Formats: sequence, structure tokens, C-alpha cells
Amino acid sequence: MTTTAVVLVVLVLCVLYLAFRVHQLTAVVATLAHIVDKPRRRDHAIREEIAELEAELAETRDEIAEGYLPDEHDFQRAEEIREKLDRRLRALAGRRRPSEPPPAPSTPPTPPTP
Repeated sequence: MTTTAVVLVVLVLCVLYLAFRVHQLTAVVATLAHIVDKPRRRDHAIREEIAELEAELAETRDEIAEGYLPDEHDFQRAEEIREKLDRRLRALAGRRRPSEPPPAPSTPPTPPTP
């Protein structure tokens, strides 16, 4: 009878340990899913903002096509939208600003062989 009790206690401890490990695994998977989903949400927000800016530019273009004469404010707003679009598109592509030089190569380039 004591052997059965010992085996049962060991089995209960193993089940508790397994439940603890499954709980830890669940927490890790949830954290990983959150990390993976973050760039997607960021990209989605950037894409929405790009669509809004493009729609605003299209609206201005349509107004001009209908005969509206643009003033200085319209030109400034179009330039602001263009700059914002440029920044958002670079952010979406993950590129550096044009003013930043590209990183130096780790090894010098080899000349092409004829």
C-alpha cells in the first residue's frame, strides 16, 4: 500500500509540474504573439495614414481639375503632404533618411574579373 501511495504522490507532482510548464509555455507564446503582431499593427497604421494622405492629395487634384485656382496655402499643404508621404513610405520600407550615409561595408569590395 505504501508503494502505491508513493507512486500516486510522484504522479501528482509530475502532473503539477507539467501543468506549471504548460502555463509558462502559454505565457511565452502569448508574449511572442504580441511581439510578432506589433510590427503588423504599426505597418497597418502607416498604410492607413498613407491612404488618407493620398486621398487628400487626390481631392486637391480633383478640385484643381474642376477649375479651382490653388493659392499659396494649397501649395504649402501639398508640400507638407508630400513630405509626410515620403516619411511614411520610408518608415514602411524601413529605410534610412537620404541625409544619412549608408553604413560602411565590413569588407572592401573586390574588383570584377574580366
